[in-house]
Amino acid sequence: MSKIQNIIDNIRGKNIKQLSNKVDMLSNELEQLKYLLYQTTDITTIPKAKGRLRQYQLILIEYLRIFDFVCRKNNLSYWLDSGALIGAVRHKGFIPWDDDIDIGMPREDYNKLKSVIESELVKYDFIINIGKDGFNDPIIRILHKDWTYSQIDIFPFDHYYKKFDTIEEKQNLHNDCAKANEILKEVYLKGINEDLERIITEINKKYILKGHPSIEKGGIYRGCEFFDGYKIYLNYEDIFPLKELTFEGYNIFVPNNCHNYLTQVYGDYMTYPKQFFQHNNDIAWEKEGKMSTDFLSKIKQIASNILSQKTVK
Repeated sequence: MSKIQNIIDNIRGKNIKQLSNKVDMLSNELEQLKYLLYQTTDITTIPKAKGRLRQYQLILIEYLRIFDFVCRKNNLSYWLDSGALIGAVRHKGFIPWDDDIDIGMPREDYNKLKSVIESELVKYDFIINIGKDGFNDPIIRILHKDWTYSQIDIFPFDHYYKKFDTIEEKQNLHNDCAKANEILKEVYLKGINEDLERIITEINKKYILKGHPSIEKGGIYRGCEFFDGYKIYLNYEDIFPLKELTFEGYNIFVPNNCHNYLTQVYGDYMTYPKQFFQHNNDIAWEKEGKMSTDFLSKIKQIASNILSQKTVK
């Protein structure tokens, strides 16, 4: 690591040719380090994050505890999705370099969530963000007005009109979802979003279901509001009945067959990723200073107040 730091320090003030040479050296050093890491370290044994990143994660744990409480109280189904689900399965908590939480919900519960959050959490200064302030995808994001650096992302999942039996069927649906997402963005970015729920229902019927009635225990796919290339098209029994896993010491809902779920999306999810992605960066963390520590204390107290309202069975 010290070698890489020396290279970075020497880059400053150099001409383009020298800069290019130094970057090549840095890339080679990184590849060597990655090789050593991948060959000698079991990914499940990597210690938890430290410093500001861990502060982010601790704040999000309180968000998740609150979200779990509200969903149980109001009989809403949810499950950990994407990186949060990998973390639960592989690390019993956050992936050590992760800095957000993704949640999946059935469409019927997702459509109820906004009013539930408004009645349960707005009084604690939580905010519901649906495609605003730099977020172009109109999914529900839950933030707090005193801390807008972190949020829980909620992804709706819809029922298909049949089970998925072949890879070709999933690929066809993938193409349909991509088209539906394009159509929705065209409408949404024009500001025609007063009745978003109705618009999404119509787009689903026309471009994805194509006139077929959906069935509860057929296929399930991530809704057209968000499309990033991941193929999340599973059968009912891959998700339901939900089960619980330990996430940072708390029992949180996950899909019934986590292995099928994660394998379809990520392939071999027990190996190191090619890129260690984070939503935030050092500039944002430096800007915050001691804000994360102060807010962590505040959100812990809010969580304590909310969770003391009623015992959840």
